[in-house]
Amino acid sequence: MRPCYIAAEDYGKQVSRAFQIAQEGQHQEYVIQGPEAITQHEAAERFVKAYPTKKLVTLTVPSSLIRLGQLFSAQADYGWHITKALNGYPEVFEAQQTWTDLGVPQTTVERFADSASMQG
Repeated sequence: MRPCYIAAEDYGKQVSRAFQIAQEGQHQEYVIQGPEAITQHEAAERFVKAYPTKKLVTLTVPSSLIRLGQLFSAQADYGWHITKALNGYPEVFEAQQTWTDLGVPQTTVERFADSASMQG
C-alpha cells in the first residue's frame, strides 16, 4: 500500500478537535492518515496536472543517479532512504476512528494545487 499523506491544514483541524473533545486525565491516541494512498511520484504528477496558473513539469531523476549522489551529499542520502522507506512501507488504513472523532481530511492533491496557486 502507498502512504496516506495528510495536508497540514487537515492535520491542524484534527489536532484542534482532539483538544476540544479531550477529557481531563483521558488518554487519547489517534492514527493520522490523509484521504487517499498515493506515492510521491503520483502526487507530483497530479499536482502538476492540477496546478492552474503556471506550466509546471515533473522531472524524475533515475535512482542510480540518486544512489551515486549519496556518496557526495547527505541530502541525497536522506532522500534515497526516506523515499525507499515511504514507498515500501506496507501502510494500511487505520484512521476510521480518527475520522469519526476528529473529522475526515478534505484536502486532495488537486485541492492543494488549487489553493497553492492562489497563494503564489
